[in-house]
Amino acid sequence: MYLYRILFGHYWLYGFNFGITKDAYQKSGGFNAHLNAMEDVELGKRVAKVGRIKYLPQLVVVFSGRRFQKGFIRGILSYVKLYWECFFLKDSKIDLSDVR
Repeated sequence: MYLYRILFGHYWLYGFNFGITKDAYQKSGGFNAHLNAMEDVELGKRVAKVGRIKYLPQLVVVFSGRRFQKGFIRGILSYVKLYWECFFLKDSKIDLSDVR
């Protein structure tokens, strides 16, 4: 979270757990229905333009690590690849495979 904020100027909205005011959601345009992956990150980029994103580290969230079954590095690299494709290559048709 802290590294992302340093690199991009705002905190990342994790899709598995974030709260957003109705006003900020509406001003930002809401979720992009055309994205199949990284829609939470893309929403966070737009929300950061209309308001401040707060990170509350005292709230602990447990989430599934299924994407990290083949190791931490491979799991992180899969997200880096998706981020690159979505935001630098502007590919809105990327697909995050269902690992269930």
